[in-house]
Amino acid sequence: PFPKLGEAALTTAAERCGTSIGDGDITHIGGVFTTLPAHPDVAEGLTILRSAGFSVAALTNSPQETAETQIMNAGIADRFDKIMSVEMVDRFKPHRSVYAAAATEIGVATSELVMVAAHDWDIAGAMTAGCDGVFVSRPGQIYSPSFDAPTLIASDVLDAARKIIAHYT
Repeated sequence: PFPKLGEAALTTAAERCGTSIGDGDITHIGGVFTTLPAHPDVAEGLTILRSAGFSVAALTNSPQETAETQIMNAGIADRFDKIMSVEMVDRFKPHRSVYAAAATEIGVATSELVMVAAHDWDIAGAMTAGCDGVFVSRPGQIYSPSFDAPTLIASDVLDAARKIIAHYT
């Protein structure tokens, strides 16, 4: 499960820094992840995409219940047509089966999906599966030149929405 991978990564990082974390710390940090707010541009970006006739779905490596809780707590659940987890295929992104399953779940071909993410590996995985990809270049996020170039690059989700509308309509 993805939370266990995160726990292992956190424990490893703490040990590399010469410290340790306890179960209470892990529980606290896990709880924080479900209450993080959305970036300020996200709600408006999702709203204008839907207003332009696009379906909007979330696809995450997190468990379904966690994803739903995160999106609800961020106040943007009403802006999604569907919230999906990799649990539907028991593989993590960027495995191509995840994107294929998302397309099937939505009822479209992978070539009709556009993955929007600030993670280059997620965009690259989606494109390998036949989707288009929009890389959100938030501060600190760099798209690796080792991957095929994304279909579009945007500064945030609102910019991505505007570029998607211009590109696909």
